[in-house]
Amino acid sequence: MAASTLKTDKILTSLVGVGIGGLIIVKGSAELFPHIYKRFYGLKDNKGAFVTVPDRCLEQLHKVAERYGVTNVDKVNLFIHRGFHAISLGSSILPGGAVIGLPRWYVFQNKEDIYNSGLKFGKTVGWYSEVGEALSETFLPTDDIIAFTIGHELTHTEKHFHLKLYDTFVPPTWLYVTYRISNSMSKILKHRFDFRALLYLGIFGVSLFTYTRVYEKVCHFAEFDADEVSAKCDPRMARGGVDFFALTLKRNLIQRAILGKRGEENFTKEGNFIARSLISMHPPFTDRLDRATKDIKVGKNHEKYKAKSWTQLAAPNPLHPKSPYWVIYTCRTILLISASMASFGHVIELVGKVANRFIVISVGFGIGGLFIYKNAAEAFPNQVCKPIVGLKDEDGSLLEVPARIRTQFDVVLNKFGYTSADKISLFINQGVHPMSVGSTSFPNGAVVSMPKWYIFENYKDIETCGITFQGRDIRWDSELGVKIKECLLPSDDMIAFCIAHEVAQMQRLDYKAINAVLAPTWLYLTYKLAYVGPRMLQLHTVLDILFKLVLCRLSYLCYKQVHMKLYHDVVHQADLTAAKCEPRMLQGGIDMFTKKLELNRIRRRLMGRKGQSCFTEEGNDVESLVYPLLTDRLERLKVLERESTNTGMSSGNQAEGSKSS
Repeated sequence: MAASTLKTDKILTSLVGVGIGGLIIVKGSAELFPHIYKRFYGLKDNKGAFVTVPDRCLEQLHKVAERYGVTNVDKVNLFIHRGFHAISLGSSILPGGAVIGLPRWYVFQNKEDIYNSGLKFGKTVGWYSEVGEALSETFLPTDDIIAFTIGHELTHTEKHFHLKLYDTFVPPTWLYVTYRISNSMSKILKHRFDFRALLYLGIFGVSLFTYTRVYEKVCHFAEFDADEVSAKCDPRMARGGVDFFALTLKRNLIQRAILGKRGEENFTKEGNFIARSLISMHPPFTDRLDRATKDIKVGKNHEKYKAKSWTQLAAPNPLHPKSPYWVIYTCRTILLISASMASFGHVIELVGKVANRFIVISVGFGIGGLFIYKNAAEAFPNQVCKPIVGLKDEDGSLLEVPARIRTQFDVVLNKFGYTSADKISLFINQGVHPMSVGSTSFPNGAVVSMPKWYIFENYKDIETCGITFQGRDIRWDSELGVKIKECLLPSDDMIAFCIAHEVAQMQRLDYKAINAVLAPTWLYLTYKLAYVGPRMLQLHTVLDILFKLVLCRLSYLCYKQVHMKLYHDVVHQADLTAAKCEPRMLQGGIDMFTKKLELNRIRRRLMGRKGQSCFTEEGNDVESLVYPLLTDRLERLKVLERESTNTGMSSGNQAEGSKSS
């Protein structure tokens, strides 16, 4: 019996090894050598040669690639897919390049091409009948549809590289973890062969079901994101997306009616495809059409400024150097989840050991990632920040800084004693807050950026910039529209104050040094305490879990408070330094915070319940406590203004007294 069990385990181990290797080869080769798969999926003519891609498809590829910023478009190869949907493999940044397969019906130029194509749907279709005419209309793609499809697939190849890594390595890793768990549990339980076989089947079945659900969610996310990116690239591509989904649903409904029972098995009443496998790779077309319809209502181009929606003005930039420290929070969550796995008997104990090793690796990656994340922008500000957060014009180059901002920049630098601005670069960012990284003491210098709404010079610029509120245009001649325009129009004093604030913050090398090592060091110490503490105290398993949970939670709360105090002090000191440069900069700071608070109060009222969750009644942001309250910063400047006024009055009185004497 033991020999039979050992032989079975060896066979199972070999099968799992072959499965893991096969998954890596199949998944990896598709991305590394996409042209091989083109031979299998490409549409061929009667002579066995690949069907030529129409010129208008190639033309749309170059237009869309230019808007996407794909410089090496020569590494993206178009071909006609033998199916009725588009596919894409590889990436232009990989040695093998990328391939995009367009649906076979994209070669049709007119209805005559459709009639002569020999398309069949299980039965002969009379193309000149009413049904045939309606069906043929669904096979005529417009340039907008072609552009949307190419943009969708370019998103997969150029912007979803992390999802490609997921698709390549998660399936074999999932299979290996499933095998290890099932093998460990079978050794612990030590039951008969038939019971162990059932145990294997049960664990693999649950794992397969869980994997299919997770993989389906990831695929749906990728499709929705690719639709959104493509639709927001150009208004005509958004219209093309709506037309594409509408035509596909119409075609499916006609096929459902023509094919009878077979059509009911393949298509729903709404026109969606019915999945033929465990995993539905694509979301329902009705959902994608609804999202595309919303996207088409958003987005008006302006040569200097582009905003997709009014709510985008408040969207935080995840690449901002001052953004919340999500990496340490993620590692803390992994620590909590893995620690709680070591509670239920010997089976979970083995899983806990595997999880502990995973945690060690995760914490190591977390510490290294935090260190790079904190210092990359400071060490290489021009190489990291400007290409990522810089506002770009239609040709993909950074937007030119307006002359009046450049003038105030030179004035502020003279106030701070800088004789040359060679090591300080100025640009316009994509967000709504100013930012600065680096230092003149560093080899690569520093960058200072102004928010994108600082390019507005008059009310006309604001009215023509394309700002919308929740997809609706703003009536600029209304009372509320006038208030919004007043809040969005910066003065020279406001610009000078912002630049002086960022320059003052840039000079705080003590804070930069602390911020560079605080997060990774805090994560490492928390990890050590979470594992060394219980061993020294020799706690019970339940108490061990509670100890780790409480310790990780307290550590995270303490870190937030420490970092918040440090950052608040830096911001308040920078405000005071900027305000003391000149009286007009003090007034500019007061005006800036006053306008921000007024704008937030307007948005709170317009957004209803969502506005109440985003802004307080005073106009402060409630999304994050990392940033100081706007009301506090405004009050400090007002106190400084009163002190300056009192000092000026007392000096004047003393001068008059001396003159009278």
